[in-house]
Amino acid sequence: MPSGGFSEWKLPQRTRAVAALLVAATLAGCGSTLSNLPPEMGGLPADTPARPATQQYAYPAVHDMPPPRESTIMTPEQVQQQEAEMARLRDQQTKQPQDSKRR
Repeated sequence: MPSGGFSEWKLPQRTRAVAALLVAATLAGCGSTLSNLPPEMGGLPADTPARPATQQYAYPAVHDMPPPRESTIMTPEQVQQQEAEMARLRDQQTKQPQDSKRR
């Protein structure tokens, strides 16, 4: 048994050639797409519709900024009014189940 690394392994010349071809074929497969191949070799059929000229992405680009808001920030008085309204509605909802149990 060899005591060193891979350099001491004795592989036949044919095995090395097959391994090199396998690695080359694997790496070459990463760079090509099947859409560019003829249909006889596994590419897209001839009646496939053409790709759109511009590609629409699902998300905007990082540098795209949303348009400015049309609404203004609430004033402190408006905030107090809304908080009071929410508290009133909350109290009203907590009282409703008790009223329905009495009936």
